[in-house]
Amino acid sequence: MSDDSFDDLAAAVAQITIADSIALAMSALVFFDYLITFRQEVCTVWQRRPSVVSLLIVSTRWCLLFEATTSLYPYGPLLYGDIMDERSPAARRLRPNCS
Repeated sequence: MSDDSFDDLAAAVAQITIADSIALAMSALVFFDYLITFRQEVCTVWQRRPSVVSLLIVSTRWCLLFEATTSLYPYGPLLYGDIMDERSPAARRLRPNCS
């Protein structure tokens, strides 16, 4: 393998590591925010009559919580499928030239 292939591989691993770290930090912030504001949500939304505003608040918060939860799932093949797909240009650059 040439040095360029190792440099490309190192860059790809660094990008994956940074993306995973950002997803983890984002999820931690969302969970923290949800925990410290849950009492306000109960008082503002759940103890009042349903309205369009309460539906908007609940749907926004629960969709964000769902997004934060699913970002913790091992999503490598979904986001980094280009590297995993042997026909992709990135995979061709990383593949050793044995011919």
